Amino acid sequence: MRMQTLDAKLGNMRKSVSWVVYPRSTSSEPDIYIIQSDHRICRINTQTKKGMLSKHCANYPIFIMMEPFMGATEVDIPQDVLDAIVMCLPSVGDEIGPGVTIGG
Repeated sequence: MRMQTLDAKLGNMRKSVSWVVYPRSTSSEPDIYIIQSDHRICRINTQTKKGMLSKHCANYPIFIMMEPFMGATEVDIPQDVLDAIVMCLPSVGDEIGPGVTIGG
């Protein structure tokens, strides 16, 4: 299994784009998910169904872009996007890249 993607339009985006779903931490912040497209990154809280969506940037945004002082805005995350994220999450033992396996 490789990194899984989903298509979604969040916040003020004009069109739907492909997002990579990052493996989540089960210890530090179990309700937080991170998704990233070519031009945006979003930190999603499944409890509040809100996300911090970065502003559009030229190429491959970094984690600090999800902070308000960098222009990120809070957006509502639709339930269908939350469901798609859960379906795309890698499980323990999945190989998500050459030599990269999700541990337990």
